[in-house]
Amino acid sequence: MIFDASGFVFEPPSVISRARRVLIKPSAAYPVSYPVTTSQSMLSAIIEGIRQVSDADVLILEGTPGGEPVYPIYQALGYNFPRVLTLDVKDCIWVEVDNPLPKPLAVPTFWVPNVILSCDYLMTVAP
Repeated sequence: MIFDASGFVFEPPSVISRARRVLIKPSAAYPVSYPVTTSQSMLSAIIEGIRQVSDADVLILEGTPGGEPVYPIYQALGYNFPRVLTLDVKDCIWVEVDNPLPKPLAVPTFWVPNVILSCDYLMTVAP
């Protein structure tokens, strides 16, 4: 079921009020509008919700399947928010981290972009 993105209401979890850095991973790998990608209005509502409870740094991190730069896609989708840092995953350094599960079934370690390690709160936003 697809809902109108303009009707989206974001209620930030209480832990965001203590965050110093929040990373948002939208669905924005292609320059195609909502519902294929996360809408600008949905991200705007999330960022405004974060700002209501915290002065945390807000980062948006995405990449493209073919490794092309993501910045033209950010621009095409209208991802131009004040005081928000937009990053391309291909520019990140990848680091290996231990799987935090007590008994990892398949993967004892995995690779993540280094910027994730400096964030207090991570969220994935799908259209």
